[in-house]
Amino acid sequence: MNAIPDELLAHIMEYLSPRFCMLSVALVSKRLYEIAQSTPVWKEYILNLFPYVNITDDYCKSTFSRLCARNKAWYNPPEMICLPHKHTDAISIVELSDCGSWMYTCSWDNIACLWRQSSIDKDRFSPYSDFCDEEAIVALRWNHTKDHFVYPEHQEATLDKHIAVISGWGTDIKVITSNEEPLVLSEHEDSVKCLSRLLFDQGTFKVLSGSTDTDIKLWDIYAETSISTFQSHSKEVTKIQYIDRDMFASTSRDHRCLIWDSRSPSYCMEHTSPSGIYKLEVDREKNLIYATSYNGHVIIWELRKGVPVEHKIHDSRITCMTLLYAEDKKFGKDTPVIVTGAKDLSVCVTHGITGELLHKYDTHSGIINCVDGDQSRVISGSYDQTVRIWTQNPKCEDEDDRWLNENTQQSHVLLDDASSIANVEVLTGPLDIVSAISYNENQIMVGCGNGALYKWKFSS
Repeated sequence: MNAIPDELLAHIMEYLSPRFCMLSVALVSKRLYEIAQSTPVWKEYILNLFPYVNITDDYCKSTFSRLCARNKAWYNPPEMICLPHKHTDAISIVELSDCGSWMYTCSWDNIACLWRQSSIDKDRFSPYSDFCDEEAIVALRWNHTKDHFVYPEHQEATLDKHIAVISGWGTDIKVITSNEEPLVLSEHEDSVKCLSRLLFDQGTFKVLSGSTDTDIKLWDIYAETSISTFQSHSKEVTKIQYIDRDMFASTSRDHRCLIWDSRSPSYCMEHTSPSGIYKLEVDREKNLIYATSYNGHVIIWELRKGVPVEHKIHDSRITCMTLLYAEDKKFGKDTPVIVTGAKDLSVCVTHGITGELLHKYDTHSGIINCVDGDQSRVISGSYDQTVRIWTQNPKCEDEDDRWLNENTQQSHVLLDDASSIANVEVLTGPLDIVSAISYNENQIMVGCGNGALYKWKFSS
């Protein structure tokens, strides 16, 4: 064997199936493993099987290594871990930090809790600090998550401590800062219903709040006062999101979505939906506004064109929405994708530019409460007390293709073609109603109606 040159062995392997290469040839010796791993046939095979992936040599080698390592047990299901029981009522919000080592939870028991990952056991989280409000907490914005809207030049200056802004059923806004007394901002005349992302600008944190009193207020957190008040909605403000440093969008029960310039007291653009507007997300890079209506429509508003378009997606009211990103052949990387859950018991994946309904999943037996995910999976939680992980796999006729597809687990649920096959994994356990989900770094945090918190960790 040592007398045979590597080039000849690699040429011979081109006539073998990838499955045989991994299960047999590659496990004989280190030399054969390295040859099989680097063969051009292997890269071409992966490229054909997963056309939506940016194929590199490192990607091919890591996929090959992972499959060889799973020779005896190709798939390890996510491991469930029960976290300490901190809350006594339904958890309304779960937010993992971008780094995955911190977490905030809020509950109907009036408690907001900051959790820290154990330095000894990375799978465990324990309470770090908590705050008890006078009312049930319904909104949270935190400077260690995607809700933190900051420009690169200020990134380090804004992460030196945890800053969370919360609101409950009351008229106050609470600012919780690490190891300091909470700040109380009180200028609304009725309940605060929503908060924008945190914006770090000109050396201070700013946040927008919307209330049942129909007002929108812009706050300077460090100055502990409101900077501006915006008055054009005629009913309760339901959602607010920043578009850029100065522009923001708001929705209300008056069936309108308004676009504002924070430097002016009057709105500059308006869209009215006869069926009402409920949820709101913003793609700041592409200047796209996403909203949902009460009749199951998803509204896509490209600000440069100025004409919102409504797309019929669900048969009933949409209960939750999240904005994810994936690679698309036509529109490139970071193409927006809208994931929605509704009272019709379905989860839908919609193209964020064309409005095309890509996938519809309808195996839940209860109303969908929360959705999350990434470019390769969609995660949903429901009243049926289950968490479901949805993936799309390429349709494969060949046995080796199916084997590779199943065991690489490289699925592209968001922007895969219509011929792909839907797969679902159901996570069950000592769950109650699933009320909140946060997904990051191969871990799912789940909050339940009874106050319990669970973590599922995926094998790397």
